[in-house]
Amino acid sequence: MHQKVVQIIREEINAIGGQEMLCPVLTPAELWQASGRIVIPQVFRLEDRSGRPFVLGFTHEETMTFHARELQSYKQLPQLWYHFSTKERDEPRPRGGLLRVREFIMKDSYSFDRDEAGLDRSFDAHKRAYERIWERCGLEAYFVEAESGIMGGRESSGFMAPAESGENILVRCENGDYFADSDAARGIPRAPAFPELLERPEEVATPGVGTIEALAEFLGVDPAATSKAMPVMVAERPVLALIRGDDRLNEEKRGVQAGRDYNPRFADIRQANAGDACPECGGKLLEQTAIELGHIFKLGTFYSTRLEATFLDEDGEQKPLVMGSYGIGPARAMAAIVEQHHDDRGIAWPRSVAPYDVHIVVLAGMDAYGDEAAAALHEAGFAVLLDDRDARAGEKFADADLIGCPFRVTVGRKAAEDGTVDLRERAKGEDDAVKVSELVTAVRGKLS
Repeated sequence: MHQKVVQIIREEINAIGGQEMLCPVLTPAELWQASGRIVIPQVFRLEDRSGRPFVLGFTHEETMTFHARELQSYKQLPQLWYHFSTKERDEPRPRGGLLRVREFIMKDSYSFDRDEAGLDRSFDAHKRAYERIWERCGLEAYFVEAESGIMGGRESSGFMAPAESGENILVRCENGDYFADSDAARGIPRAPAFPELLERPEEVATPGVGTIEALAEFLGVDPAATSKAMPVMVAERPVLALIRGDDRLNEEKRGVQAGRDYNPRFADIRQANAGDACPECGGKLLEQTAIELGHIFKLGTFYSTRLEATFLDEDGEQKPLVMGSYGIGPARAMAAIVEQHHDDRGIAWPRSVAPYDVHIVVLAGMDAYGDEAAAALHEAGFAVLLDDRDARAGEKFADADLIGCPFRVTVGRKAAEDGTVDLRERAKGEDDAVKVSELVTAVRGKLS
């Protein structure tokens, strides 16, 4: 299944002009020192026997930019390079399964353009390619506002698939015109009910009051009319952030009485909440867990200036390459497919990524008929899984439902009696009696 997802991704990136490469996992630390990312906690660092420092990359901006230094002229642009490779990430809270792990395979592609207009075209081409990938994988996915985080650059967007086991929060408007990762989401909170204005601050004892809720109840005020102090570190500089008492601080974004007692600098550092008003239409914002499938970034010249990747433009000037970076985790796509295509019996794979097209369950004494059905389907181009084990029928049926191939063919006594088998679509769960001689036609008919 993983390789089928990989192939879908490969075909769609090739379709927008991608050139597939293979980059090393082990990279020289000096590249990461040049970009400034060597200090990121998620970076795996090591030394060889001579004491030379290296990095096990969790992404390949530095490596690809280093190779892009070979580009000399605007006539060689644009370029789009990509690869599938193993990534290593010193994850602080690794999880089981396929989501937050320390080692994973990722498709990452990199665009190199001469200007921002070219970057916009590369970015839009990847957005459309990703949307085709999700459609071919049978995924419900949304294009969302997102934070660039440790990748750098000036702008990024993500793709998220609703899933109960997801570790991200998708924030969306009930009217369907706004989607965002919770780290980047913008929401308009309800208006607070302010108490009567005081001319000057008054000292009030609050013994045993340790939460905003308790404080608001003690003072008889709306929690939204209070503020709480959140000291945070920005790089090496301490900053005191004040947010509304009923809000949470968004660590990715990073308001005594404002204006009367101090002069604050205002910024959007609050965590958007379910029930906030949509910034686009005023509708209600909703939250649901989701899996991040992919992330696309407008890096600009963040890496090219640091690694001196320049080209000679048409006007005779040396200019830094304008870059984009675009990632997809095939295993994350697999996890989302399982989440969105399963029932209490197991997985129901979409055919495009299924391990096999048809699962043939052969009951006792029907091996010859099972072989005949398997041969016919195989010759017609279908991938077939033949279960001719010496096992109980119920066990075989349970395994077939668990594996989740799109079609199941049951070869039982009716094959000998009247030449028919039972054809079932995994997603529907209903059997149709089909002549073995007409089995290929029947399967093709259900695919049309």
